[in-house]
Amino acid sequence: MKKWDFKKWLSCLLATLMIFINVPQTIHAQDDSISAVDSESALVEALNDLNEGETIQLTASFDLTEDITINKDVTVDLNGQTITMGNYSFEIAGCDLTIIDSSEGIGGKLTGTDFIIDMSNSSADKVTLQSGILEGTGWSAVVKIHSNDTFEMTGGIARQTQKNAQYVLLVNAGGTAKVTGGRIEGSIRGISVSAASSVVVVGNTPENDKQTEEEANQVYVAGVYSSNANASITLNSGTVGKLLGTIGNGFVLNSWFEQDVSSVLPAGMMCAEVDGHWEVSQLTQENAVAMIGDTSYGSLVKAAAELKDGEVLVLLKDYNGTQDVKVTVNHAIIDLNGYSITNSTTDGYGLEITSNSSNAQGELGVTVRNSSSTISRISANIPLYARSGNSLKAMPVSLGDNIELVSNSENTLIELGTSAYIEYNEKVASYITVGGFLSNHSDGKQYIHGSFTQAAENDVKHTAVLLNDYQGGISLSAENISLTLDLNGHTVTSDGTSVIRVNTNDAELTIKNGVM
Repeated sequence: MKKWDFKKWLSCLLATLMIFINVPQTIHAQDDSISAVDSESALVEALNDLNEGETIQLTASFDLTEDITINKDVTVDLNGQTITMGNYSFEIAGCDLTIIDSSEGIGGKLTGTDFIIDMSNSSADKVTLQSGILEGTGWSAVVKIHSNDTFEMTGGIARQTQKNAQYVLLVNAGGTAKVTGGRIEGSIRGISVSAASSVVVVGNTPENDKQTEEEANQVYVAGVYSSNANASITLNSGTVGKLLGTIGNGFVLNSWFEQDVSSVLPAGMMCAEVDGHWEVSQLTQENAVAMIGDTSYGSLVKAAAELKDGEVLVLLKDYNGTQDVKVTVNHAIIDLNGYSITNSTTDGYGLEITSNSSNAQGELGVTVRNSSSTISRISANIPLYARSGNSLKAMPVSLGDNIELVSNSENTLIELGTSAYIEYNEKVASYITVGGFLSNHSDGKQYIHGSFTQAAENDVKHTAVLLNDYQGGISLSAENISLTLDLNGHTVTSDGTSVIRVNTNDAELTIKNGVM
């Protein structure tokens, strides 16, 4: 074998080294556009020194001791780290800020008790959350969006951990919130809209007429609250926990909802459960649940709340829910129309009838009737409750035929509160199992009152007859009057300091036929 001399060997070695030296070595090269930050002071220095469009990458977690002003277009990479902000904020002042988290676990976050992102310092700013977490732990919004500013979420999480915090995103007048990805969690309202010029967009427009389950899962918003019916609210897709506030006819409500939002919808819209979620749609004669005049409603609770004096509320479908059907009127008609009302809560009313606090003007009284030959039922803890909003204004109630009352807790079926009374018949009397004072009025009819004094004062002989055992006290406050309470073999029991209280002069009270 021919041996190489030292010169040849050295020449070959040098040639080989030259080959490797000329190969580009970019794998470990440092990107000069990324500034590594491991402290508050390093963050401030980086924001002062970097150029527009460059990136700050956190390499350690740290706390803030002051507000941080950002006035350049930059990207902040949380990189799995946490900035604990306390009561300080990122003050956005004339820039576009992008927040990402490049870490594998995507657990980087900005957390604090005040606004995490405060966009109220200048106009035309934009903050984009692509990934990572913005976390509020106090009472302030996580993000405050000012006039002509835009907050956009394409991913990540913005959340409130303070149980009774009002909102996550606060969209002030002229501000825009666009959430097409990620999750908004916690708070009472979620996204809160404060003015007609506020804009909220949730989700992208679905590919088809209705979104798919996949599209519904791309974005989640705990709630949307609007204080103005003229605001621009567009819920294209995704899932929204609840809808609150004043809802306008022009709102786009194509998201899926986690609960029934019928009670806040304007007339002409309804909400129905579909495969475990709730969807909003336009009302038709076929899907309306109630009518007042020519106006159709998708929610009986909503219709009842909007009933006015002299109007007739007509049921078009059965109501099964967990809310009281409450009307506040001086004079109106509720026509069950062969349908039923069921409130399944343990302490709720089926139908709650009350009036406002104004003085009596015009005709008084609410009639509950059934214009159909089909029996209607009202089922609840207490199916029918009536009271006046003014103790000096009567609240007469009439219960028609073909109506059955059912208590889901063996309670009294009719409760008469302040100044309320109902026309007597045997069936109505059987529905009142606690108290009830019978009175003969000057119109020749008998009525059952909830109050002894009001029953006796309206009786032609100033005598009220107790229909059942009664829990409570008897109070006499009218002057120059002589009243009689016929206990009719029943007992009046008071848990207070007295069973009879006379708060006036020159009055006489006679009690007979029972025990007090």
